[in-house]
Parts: sequence; C-alpha cells; structure tokens
Amino acid sequence: MLTKNKDSQVAFQGIRVQVLRSNLQEDAFTFIGAKQTLDFEFDIARVHNLNDGGEFTVYAAGALPYALGNTTELATDALSYASNSLTVNVDGVQAASVKLAISESKMRSAVGSDCSGSRRTATTNALSNCAQLASAAASAAQSGSATK
Repeated sequence: MLTKNKDSQVAFQGIRVQVLRSNLQEDAFTFIGAKQTLDFEFDIARVHNLNDGGEFTVYAAGALPYALGNTTELATDALSYASNSLTVNVDGVQAASVKLAISESKMRSAVGSDCSGSRRTATTNALSNCAQLASAAASAAQSGSATK
C-alpha cells in the first residue's frame, strides 16, 4: 500500500496474481517459525507512478494462506499481517526514469497457446466481454455528470 502525504492512495499499476489454491506441491510452501521474519525488497516505482515525487508512506497489509503441519492442503482461513509504515521522500525525476514492471503497451491480455478448445473459446469471449464493459464504463465516466 502506498499513500501520498498520508492522505490519498497511489494507484497500483502492477499485476495482481491469483494462485491456484488446490493440488499444491510441497515446494510451494515455506515454513515460517514462531517470531521469524521474512524480508523482501522491491522497487515501488516499478508498480506505482511516483513521478510527482514528494513524501510517500509505504506499508504492507493483507492475508497469508497457510497449511497446518506437514500437509499441502490450505486451511479455510488465512493469517492477517501488517507491516510497519515507512515514510520516504521520493525524487520524482528519478522515479520517472524507472521502467514500470508492465509497460503500457503490454497491458493487454494474451491467451496462451496451450489454452485450447472450449476453454480457449470461453476465455476469449470473457476477455472480449471485459473489454466491452471497460470501454462502456470509460465512456460513461467521461460523458456523465460529475455528481454521479
């Protein structure tokens, strides 16, 4: 999560990945012991537009699915987590030079070559319907009243 001036949330411009939650292999899991911490590094400018620069507050919050014991079956609930908040000052010019994780030209869908038959038909139809709905929503937003 990223906010500017502790007020407005900065739009996420990356991708959100949904993971299959069944038939998981053992190597899909990492054991995390009591009071153990995990550290991750990433460049927030690759998934957020920070071109305006200034003060930003960064933190992570969400839910982590888990499996009990030595099983690969996920529990029905998840563990919530929240990180500490970190306030950073961003150089907008330098942030603008960072390449987004997904370029605007690649923010399109491509159905994999291994998707075939009725699944391919259903997937391409769903993508087409989504594109039509998005286009209609964009048109309505541009032409509609500001009070909507």
